[in-house]
Amino acid sequence: GPLLIYYAAQNVHGPLDTAPAEQVSDTAKAVLEALPSTSRASFGGLLATLDESVAHVVHTFKEAGFWNNTIFVMASDNGGCHQQGGSNQPLRGGKHFLFEGGVRVPAFVHSPLLPAAARGTRYGGLFHVTDWLPTLLTAADIDLNILTTDDGTEEGTAEGEGIDGIDQWAALYTMGAATEEGGAEGETEETKVTPPRGEVLVSLNSYTVCCMDDNNTETCSGYISECADIYMSSLARLESSRAALISGEWKLIINEYGLPWYGTQDESVDAALEYDEWGEVVTDESAGMMSNCGDDPGTGLDNFLFNVVDDPNETTNHYLNASHASVVNQMMATLKGHMQREVMAGWLPPVTYPYTVWAEAGGVIVPWQMGR
Repeated sequence: GPLLIYYAAQNVHGPLDTAPAEQVSDTAKAVLEALPSTSRASFGGLLATLDESVAHVVHTFKEAGFWNNTIFVMASDNGGCHQQGGSNQPLRGGKHFLFEGGVRVPAFVHSPLLPAAARGTRYGGLFHVTDWLPTLLTAADIDLNILTTDDGTEEGTAEGEGIDGIDQWAALYTMGAATEEGGAEGETEETKVTPPRGEVLVSLNSYTVCCMDDNNTETCSGYISECADIYMSSLARLESSRAALISGEWKLIINEYGLPWYGTQDESVDAALEYDEWGEVVTDESAGMMSNCGDDPGTGLDNFLFNVVDDPNETTNHYLNASHASVVNQMMATLKGHMQREVMAGWLPPVTYPYTVWAEAGGVIVPWQMGR
C-alpha cells in the first residue's frame, strides 16, 4: 500500500545555531558572505544545510526507484522571527502573530505524477494545513471513507460534523489545464477544477498561559519563556478572544497588536542581542511580552480588516470603514459560531522527572508515572 514519510526538519528553528562549515557548499558560502547581518547569514547557512538534507531524501528515493511514483510536499509551519535571522518581507509582522508575515508560508508540491500543464504553475486558492490529510489521501487513491467510523460519522467528531480539512487534489492536479488562450493541448475549460476552499479560520484562542515571573508577579502573556517555573503554569480564559478569519478576499483580525513590517537586521542590531535558554532574544523590561520574537510596537490590542487579495501586505485597515460594515458583521458572526464550539486545550506544562526514571533504567524509556 501507499507509504507516508514525514520529515520535520529543525534546521532553521530557534535557537539560532551556526551550520558546520563542511556542510555548506562554496556556492552557498559566497552568497552568505554578502549578507549584511550575522544572524541572517547564520540563518542562511542553516537553510543551506536544509537544502542538502532534502537533496539527500530525493536522491535516496530516486536510487530506490520510488521517485516516479512519489508526491513530494514541502511546507513551512509559520512565519520567521526577524530577530533570529528570519525575514517575512514584504509581509507584515511575523511568528506568534496573526498578520500575513506570521501565517502565510511558502509551500510547493512536486511529483512526476502531475500533468505537464500543472507543472510550474502557482496555486491561487486558499489552503489550510488540515487540507493535507484529505488531499494526500485522494492523491494516493485512498477512499476518504477511511476517515469515518463504523456508524458513518467522521473519526473523533460528533455525528454530522466533518473533518476540518478539504480535499484539494483535483484543483491542484488540474492547475494549468485551461487558460485564456484555450489551455493546454487536448484540455478544455471543463477539466479545470476551481479551488474548493473559500474560508480559513486562521486562529482562534480564548485561553492563555499564566504563571509567576522572576519578580514573583503573575503574567498571562502566554509566553512560557517569561515563567520563573514553567511547571507551575496553567491555562486561564482571556477576557476577549484573539482570532483571525479569511473569507474570500477579506481577512478579519480581532484583538491583535499592531505589528510593523520588520526588515532584515543589520550588524549593529546583531551585536546588541542576547539569547536566553529558550533561544529567544533577551531585551530590557520595556519590551514586555513582545520581546519573544519582535520589538514592542508600542500599541495596544486592535481590530483589523484587510483585503488580502489586493493588499497582501496589510497596509490599509478597513475595519472602521462604514462601507465595509456588512463584511465585518458577517465575519464576526462566523467567528462567534466558532467560539461557541471552542473547547479548552488539554495542555499541561512539560515535566522533566521522566528523564531521571529513564536514566535509572539504564537509558531505556520505561513507564514513568507509577506512583504519581
